[in-house]
Amino acid sequence: MRKLLGIFFLGLIFANITVGCSRDYEADEQFPQGGDFKIINSANLGLPLAIYFNENRIIEQSLYNTQTSYFRVKNTSGTINVSTSTNEGVENNVLSINDTYELNKNVTYFLVNSITNPSSLTFIKANDDVAAPDYDKAKIRIANLSSNLGSNIDVIVGGQVVISNVAPNSVSEFVTVKSRTAVNVVKTGTTTTLKSLGTTNFLSTGIYTLVLNGNAATGATPALALASFSNAK
Repeated sequence: MRKLLGIFFLGLIFANITVGCSRDYEADEQFPQGGDFKIINSANLGLPLAIYFNENRIIEQSLYNTQTSYFRVKNTSGTINVSTSTNEGVENNVLSINDTYELNKNVTYFLVNSITNPSSLTFIKANDDVAAPDYDKAKIRIANLSSNLGSNIDVIVGGQVVISNVAPNSVSEFVTVKSRTAVNVVKTGTTTTLKSLGTTNFLSTGIYTLVLNGNAATGATPALALASFSNAK
């Protein structure tokens, strides 16, 4: 009898292991190994967006000025779809892109729109750097995504220009700076601060994407803002 009970319990353990493995495998099929991407939403539509990859819904509600986690892609190509929802729950596809992916390569898609034509959505793609810098250092880059600022921008750290001449709707390369140092963003060729972030935003060995977005007009909404997003994986 004890032998039969032992066999029974072993069978239960094996069944649990098998079910667990199956669940993990299904998750991997949805987001399998491969190139990684994430999305930063800088498109102010006044409503959340649903995001799909190859017809799988990966984000239920993407809100303005937020980022997703990284997603992994099995194949060398895929399709990202962005949808809005009506009050009746009907989804409308508002943006589709097809792209290619390389193994162990990481990219960010910045979702942006025009203040004069909010429904005109597009993605700006940038390659990511996820290799941590040395101790007491941080890596930063900036995306100039304010659609009506109408100026290139510079980033100043410790009184020195470390990133210069970033055009509207473009993303700089990463640079290494001292950690826990304040950052100021100015229009290229000026010294007047548009927006800044304090010393607590950039931790040692951290990697950060700065995003300047919003409406640059006085009193407009969403107001011009500078946000920091971690590129840690």
